[in-house]
Amino acid sequence: MTCQSSQSTILKNRYIVTETKKYVSLDPLDGDSTVNLPVFDMIYAKPIEVGQDEQLYSLVLKSFRYDIEHRIVELVVKNNIFFSDGSLITTEDVAFSILRMALTRPKFPMIRDIVGLQSWAESSNPLEIYPQGISIENRRIRIKFSKEVRRPLSRLALQLFSIIPKRCVDLRRNTLVCDEIPTSGLYTIEDEGSSYISFVKRWSALPGLAENIVFEYSNLSQASEVSSGSNLRKVIATNESIVWPRSFAYFYEKGFHLTLRPKSRFDLLYLNPDKEIFASNDNRSVFKKVFYEKLSEVGLDDDIEGSIFTSIMPGYLPLKDLAKGLDKEKVNFVKADKVIYWSSRLPENSPGLKAVKLTLDEFGLKGVRDDRNFDLQLGSTGFWPIDPMGDLQMLFTPGLHKSLEAIARDPMMQKKIEDLQDLDGETLDEEAKKFSRYMFDKGIFNVYKYNQRLYLTNFEPRVSLVTVATSPWQFFVTNDE
Repeated sequence: MTCQSSQSTILKNRYIVTETKKYVSLDPLDGDSTVNLPVFDMIYAKPIEVGQDEQLYSLVLKSFRYDIEHRIVELVVKNNIFFSDGSLITTEDVAFSILRMALTRPKFPMIRDIVGLQSWAESSNPLEIYPQGISIENRRIRIKFSKEVRRPLSRLALQLFSIIPKRCVDLRRNTLVCDEIPTSGLYTIEDEGSSYISFVKRWSALPGLAENIVFEYSNLSQASEVSSGSNLRKVIATNESIVWPRSFAYFYEKGFHLTLRPKSRFDLLYLNPDKEIFASNDNRSVFKKVFYEKLSEVGLDDDIEGSIFTSIMPGYLPLKDLAKGLDKEKVNFVKADKVIYWSSRLPENSPGLKAVKLTLDEFGLKGVRDDRNFDLQLGSTGFWPIDPMGDLQMLFTPGLHKSLEAIARDPMMQKKIEDLQDLDGETLDEEAKKFSRYMFDKGIFNVYKYNQRLYLTNFEPRVSLVTVATSPWQFFVTNDE
């Protein structure tokens, strides 16, 4: 593909990513990394997909169901569906996407309850066989669980279950062996550079799909300066933390439409308990107290929060109810020579980053910014409003997120999360509030602000305001059949 054709594609449909850098891996097992997610949504199919109306559908399955009484998920794979290289997507390929997850993350919700999982994982070459609870007959896959599980079909819509050819994986090492991985999704990568990726439609499985979409990795200031009155169809994917302190009115005046997601995301300060400076609860508590004070100084003030559950979810507690325990004095703080901190795409003027720097100054600590072996990290994540407790369990699955491993191995926290799974109504709200307080007092995973993911477009997109995350291609779907 020539540079000229790349530019002509860019002028059609542009999806501008401001929250992360370009992807770092195309291995489905890295589908929990934020930098990879938008690309995975373009090039890979999962066993199940979530539509704009929150309804489940599939690109690769003829049918799917969960038999609650017998605790069995049944998936029936379509005939004559193909990878981007023309090879057939087989029933084994679909089942293998589940098998790799089972081997790599055996404690993942739903996965851990597959019958015979542990003995299978301990066998000499598990990827060459199936656990007792997974069987294949013709185009039918059955997954048997040892107990009732919540929303197993929804879990199969996660990017971690992205489908690739089984032949592209070394079955003994569980590593990729294909130089180029054939894709199973609606689009494939046509061209890419250091700051862009050009996708071309490969499969008309759904009506109205755009022929070409280009990802551009940029910052918000640069992205929003392009004239919104041009013929471009442009989507800027961002969030409130990056937009701050600009108001939504600023973008309306520039001619952008705003598509907002539910306020189910939050910004957080992660204090690594594996590092000496934050090993003690006292040090974490004192540091967090000053951090909250600095957030007020930089202008966040009334927007400061502390509960891991946002105000639209069970378990929410306002900061004033949580912060009663922050009464330790700064003199108790044990210093270190330096503090290594990390934040991904937060601008320098973001309240979290400014407050961290001011807090370090307050204690006379030298701050060094590095994404490796950090003492503290500023991040952002969130929960699906329809099933926040299930997402909570997934977030803290041991072995799922390397950066959260120190807190994920807390047995008391895991017990509390497990106890929340079968509750509802007022009982759930009451117990979830206790969990919010436990997490706040622990001082490791410190929520400080709620934010909405938002999309700025120079056209009116046909997307719902309900879903938490929207696949990039969905913005460019037209009424064309």
